[in-house]
Formats: sequence, C-alpha cells, structure tokens
Amino acid sequence: MKIERTLLYCRFSRRYLGFREFQECVRIALEDEERLLYVGAIYQEVGEKFGVSASGVERNLRTVLQYAWSRGGKEPLEQLSGGTFYDKPTVSEVIEILVCYLKEHEER
Repeated sequence: MKIERTLLYCRFSRRYLGFREFQECVRIALEDEERLLYVGAIYQEVGEKFGVSASGVERNLRTVLQYAWSRGGKEPLEQLSGGTFYDKPTVSEVIEILVCYLKEHEER
C-alpha cells in the first residue's frame, strides 16, 4: 500500500498498465536491492506475472513515467530523492529512488 501511495504522490496514474507494473518492480527490488543491478530481470519477472514481454513492461513503465513527469511529478521525485533533476530520470533510476525512499521511511 505504501508503494501505491508513493507512486500516486509522484503523479503516477492508475489508468496506465505501467502503474501496477511499477508497483511490482519496486516491490521486487525492495525484497532484494541487489536486483537493481539487473533491472532487465525484474522486467522479465513482472512480465511473466502480468502476461507481457519484458520489453512491453519497459515500454509501459516509460509511458507511465512520462505521464507523471508531464503532470508535475518532477518536484515530488526531487523531494523523495533529495536531489535536483535537470532531465527526466530513467525508469530504473526512479525505481531506485523509490526503493531508497521506502527503505529509509519504512514503518518500524
């Protein structure tokens, strides 16, 4: 649930297939941060779960990220990351930002 709230805060929209796929990517990476080194394997796993190819997952993630970015998602992502973006981050960078934020702020 916290992943969903964080994505919504960053202006991601539930209307896109990539929303639930983004949630799943973040969940997988939260379980084992080493998986961030092999983000393509995460896409493959998510694709198998949702019946989509790894390249389809990647495309869906880029689409939902583009939507969020164009709807004011830059500022929330900057707040979560503690940095400033001069260009839109990649999907894998956003997954890493969300994982780091959620790990740092997990309920104890």
